Amino acid sequence: MQILLSSVSYSFLDKKFYSKRDNREAYLEDLMRHGVFLLDATYEPINQIKDKKVRQSRILGAYPQLKTNINDLPMKEGAKILLIHRNVIETIGGALREDFANYKIYDIAFPRYHNDEQFKSRIRRAVEN
Repeated sequence: MQILLSSVSYSFLDKKFYSKRDNREAYLEDLMRHGVFLLDATYEPINQIKDKKVRQSRILGAYPQLKTNINDLPMKEGAKILLIHRNVIETIGGALREDFANYKIYDIAFPRYHNDEQFKSRIRRAVEN
């Protein structure tokens, strides 16, 4: 989450997030004020799971909660949902597009490192689109 928060805040706020110095909740609140919400597809770690089917199963199992979380957000029709992480895109990208057809959904690869400039430009293109 630290790399993602740092890269997303850098993309939207032009501020770099440093976990040892900055307050994570303050950054998330600042992003929310800009209409940016970071949601996890699953609230259990899946990156270390080697078996792709097991990872996908966990993501699919958490999908009902993700739908609830998205529905609870104060988003307007036409809002943008950015899918970040290949496992999520492959597993639930189609379902999200179907269930949230009133929103624009973009697939964006996870940042390769803190404050990844390519990630920043992909985020900005999606948001400006």
